[in-house]
Amino acid sequence: MARTVPDLNGIEDVWNIMEYKLKGQVYEAEEDLWTELTRLWNEITQEGIQNLYSSFPRRIEALNKPKGEHIIY
Repeated sequence: MARTVPDLNGIEDVWNIMEYKLKGQVYEAEEDLWTELTRLWNEITQEGIQNLYSSFPRRIEALNKPKGEHIIY
């Protein structure tokens, strides 16, 4: 049974948020998609980054708990 670990790469959380906001959107031109991605990226607040940064101690703690079992994070 494979062990699931919390993602310690914070940028993955940012990509997931952006992906969620793009879900279902259709862009006729690649340039339009890039414009929207840039807009979403620029919407990321300092508070959002701080919240992500603050979650890392919990993520690291979750790594130490499972003793080879699955973890939920």
